[in-house]
Amino acid sequence: MIIEEEKVNNRRSYSSYNIVQKGDSEMPVVEDPLLAPPGSKVLYLGNEAVARGAIEAGAKVATSYPGTPASEILSSLARVAKKVGMYVEWAVNEKVAFEVAFAASLANVRAIMSCKHLGVNWISDALLVAAYTGVNGGLVIVSADDTHPYSSQNAEDTRYYTKLAKIPCLEPSDIPEAKEIVKYGFKLSETLQLPVYVRITQRISHSKSDVTVGEVEKVNREARFEKDFKRYVMIATYSKERQRVLNK
Repeated sequence: MIIEEEKVNNRRSYSSYNIVQKGDSEMPVVEDPLLAPPGSKVLYLGNEAVARGAIEAGAKVATSYPGTPASEILSSLARVAKKVGMYVEWAVNEKVAFEVAFAASLANVRAIMSCKHLGVNWISDALLVAAYTGVNGGLVIVSADDTHPYSSQNAEDTRYYTKLAKIPCLEPSDIPEAKEIVKYGFKLSETLQLPVYVRITQRISHSKSDVTVGEVEKVNREARFEKDFKRYVMIATYSKERQRVLNK
């Protein structure tokens, strides 16, 4: 077992201890825990596990607006974005963050958008429309709900938005499951052609656990958007039909 003590660079200090283990044999210290080789066991912050799930799923776009307890999801991805070929964006607000990820999804690119529970209020308008139009590339929305709250002006249970939008909601019970659920969420999104909502809480986001790292899926797709007015232009004439599709 190798314990890599705290690394500090000019941007941030990440993970007080990153434990990397593969069987009983020692491994070289990796440059970043998110880049650990498959089969490794790594000590991840919950938000880092979410980020790793997106990497393993082959997501190519990640967006967010900072807010505790969700901030480390995108900041973790930003550390390794160039090496994994991912576009990351801190947007001016959550609605813009969602719309960027949604646009990528419509162009057949896997995308993840993350925010805290208050940000879901901002994205609700676009989210409800996205449920009607559907998606092409997998689209995963991760909401870190501050349930008590510790760093927010209120507490919300954002799962009710998924009932309103009629989209799948997944909720991990621990940190290793958070990685797997995010990874699975992209496949589910593409199967159903719907956004998939992953709801975590601060107990997942800001706890640490050892996580077994999986293979990174190779998703080689051309980003391409094909016009379809009846599907994407949600005026009343078309939205009625899309409502019927959603309700199936």
